[in-house]
Amino acid sequence: MKAKRSMNAFISMIALFFALSACGDLDQKINDKMDAINRTVEGLDSLANDKIDRVQQFDTLLNTKMEKLEKMDSLVNRSRARLDSLQILN
Repeated sequence: MKAKRSMNAFISMIALFFALSACGDLDQKINDKMDAINRTVEGLDSLANDKIDRVQQFDTLLNTKMEKLEKMDSLVNRSRARLDSLQILN
């Protein structure tokens, strides 16, 4: 009976060893997949940041052009007002 218990304990130990080994392989596979996912996410994050920077640059350009357009509009309005006042005098 002691031999049978010893044999059962030995078989249980071997089964546990294989189970732990399999978990170790599974853990490594999971880590590899997580690393691949992290690299992909970092790449997407970098791409998104690049696009956001471009949008901000475009927004700045639009604001600059809008300011120039407003100045030109103001000059046109002042010129029109001067011309109108000259026509009234004539």
